[in-house]
Amino acid sequence: MPFDYTAMPDVDTWVRYQGQRLLYIYGEYDPWSAEPFRLGPGSRDSYVYYVPKGNHGSKIAMLPAAQAAAATATIQRWAGITPSPQLRRASALPSVDFDPMLSQRPPL
Repeated sequence: MPFDYTAMPDVDTWVRYQGQRLLYIYGEYDPWSAEPFRLGPGSRDSYVYYVPKGNHGSKIAMLPAAQAAAATATIQRWAGITPSPQLRRASALPSVDFDPMLSQRPPL
């Protein structure tokens, strides 16, 4: 398939004006966050979070506790799952530091 340089601007326009139920997790040091997708006036029920000192492998569990709880509750709401009582309290989620050993692929 040939490269189509118009694809990403088209996706960006969709995110800003028609995107629904989008959740972006960017790392503070993620090179992709230099040009992230931005929510716009047409984005509905969508959220963007930044993991402090995070990289491209940033995940919900790496967010500060209150943000991790909010992001998890959002996904559970989208999925029609009732959040557990523990996740209703932001303090129930531990603060997780990035561990490079967990990001390594196991040997084949």
